[in-house]
Amino acid sequence: MQAGRSERRARRWLAAGAAAVGLGLPALLGAGCRRAAAAPAVPPGGVALTATLSTNVIRIGDLLHLRVTAEHPAGCQFRFPALARDKAVIVRDQEERTQPLPGRRARTTCDYVITSLVTGQYAFVTNQIAWQAPDGAARRTNFPFAAFTVVSSLTSTHEPLRDIHGLARWPARFPYGWLALAGAAALALLAAWLVWRRRGPAAAGPPPLPPHVAALAALDGLLARGWIEAENVGPFYVELSAIVRRYLEGRFGLRAPERTTEEFIREAATAGALTPAHQQLVGAFLEQSDLVKFARHHPSGAAMRAAHDAARRLVQETRPPPAVPGGAP
Repeated sequence: MQAGRSERRARRWLAAGAAAVGLGLPALLGAGCRRAAAAPAVPPGGVALTATLSTNVIRIGDLLHLRVTAEHPAGCQFRFPALARDKAVIVRDQEERTQPLPGRRARTTCDYVITSLVTGQYAFVTNQIAWQAPDGAARRTNFPFAAFTVVSSLTSTHEPLRDIHGLARWPARFPYGWLALAGAAALALLAAWLVWRRRGPAAAGPPPLPPHVAALAALDGLLARGWIEAENVGPFYVELSAIVRRYLEGRFGLRAPERTTEEFIREAATAGALTPAHQQLVGAFLEQSDLVKFARHHPSGAAMRAAHDAARRLVQETRPPPAVPGGAP
């Protein structure tokens, strides 16, 4: 039995040695290091290549930074390979730049940003870097050795499962207090609804004034402004026309919001709602208003008062007759 254990241990050591030969000893010896750099390879032409990793171990989805540096004679041009391998090696970014060095030399750097979605160990040993010497000769050089390991992002799954808790009674205690509070709120709402229904809807505001009452009050207010004495013709006739329009709209139910005040009064006078005598009265009023508005006529204070009296006469003579106690008009 001891001999069998020794044999199995020897086989494991042989397998580890084979892995070291396949992946390279620097990948195994530097697995826990922060940075890993391969020994520079100096091919013919005086070109030295090095590879540096930001880390040797990443989790799935983490980013790994790989920098490949070539120190070479000035005038060399490099074309670095694409390192992508499906989901195992995903290159998020690749940037190249060249800077001069003393002694007619230069340094070309290629920075890769790499990630992976598959666990495992990966080494860049089969890629080649194509470059052109200053004399125009095309050459290829093996990619400097670099390797990294991708581990799972999940934590260890060997933790023991926790047992479930015992059964719990729900609810532990019936909330009688909350039930009583809800019942009291429902009774209060019911009482408020009954009171509202008994009282009826809220009392409406005062009824609007009859059209002739509102028009006569507006005419008195216009007369009290003193525009006739001051011969303030324009504002006086504008306000007087508005009072007549509002009265005709309310008294006869006429509506024409798209018409001007003069157009509305003219159409109302010819629509049959007024008697011929009242039509002549409105026509004379409109004629004087048109003279003021369009002919820049400047009537005297007596003419303004006559227009005011005509509007008052129109309201008084076209107002509805008073109702008798029996209900008949």
